[in-house]
Amino acid sequence: MDQFFIQRQSDLNEISLSILEKSSELSLGCDRPQEVKKLHSKENQVVLENLEPLKRNKNLRYLQLDYFQLKGQVFSDLSTFVSLERLALDSCSLTKWNWISDLLNLKDLSIISSRFIDISPIKNLRQLKKLNLYQNGITNLGPIETLIEIEELSIAWNKILDISPLSSLLNLESLKLNGNNKLQSLAPLEGLKKLKRLSVDILKKEKNRFARIRPDIEISGQFFTS
Repeated sequence: MDQFFIQRQSDLNEISLSILEKSSELSLGCDRPQEVKKLHSKENQVVLENLEPLKRNKNLRYLQLDYFQLKGQVFSDLSTFVSLERLALDSCSLTKWNWISDLLNLKDLSIISSRFIDISPIKNLRQLKKLNLYQNGITNLGPIETLIEIEELSIAWNKILDISPLSSLLNLESLKLNGNNKLQSLAPLEGLKKLKRLSVDILKKEKNRFARIRPDIEISGQFFTS
């Protein structure tokens, strides 16, 4: 079996270990924890403490865990999935993620609404082509400057003031910066020749200045007068 997606209680009740061990793509979505009986529910999230049934799966390429509270052994379990190419941990309570530095084959990573600040654990994930870190607490983009294969990047709704580390991302085609309302300058993006789409909230005069230099880029967002 190549793909397995869990969305309903009935799906969870019918899981077999053989399915979990053989699937190359696995999606667990628990936005309705009241419907889940096999995982411990706490407040508005499902608490996931280990991924033991999956650890024998050597073929897992895509793992999606949405709306989980990750704790306990989950972090060390995740670090064992070294074949992962796509990982999504959206709307999870993710406080520790040093383990991600072991997943060197990742090409697509999405961690949305986890409220972390330090992104240094991703600095060696140099095969990444798509990175979504929407709505966290990120202030420093330094660790991203080594990820030169990235083609799509979303760092919207963080607390970013300086985007100069992005100047090294020469393969970047799409960039989302919306919600970083204190951003003053787009100058570091001027030399990114492959950049075609930019979403940003910034002063109108800076948007106009940048558009004159890079008229080939499609720019969208909110543009303030002051």
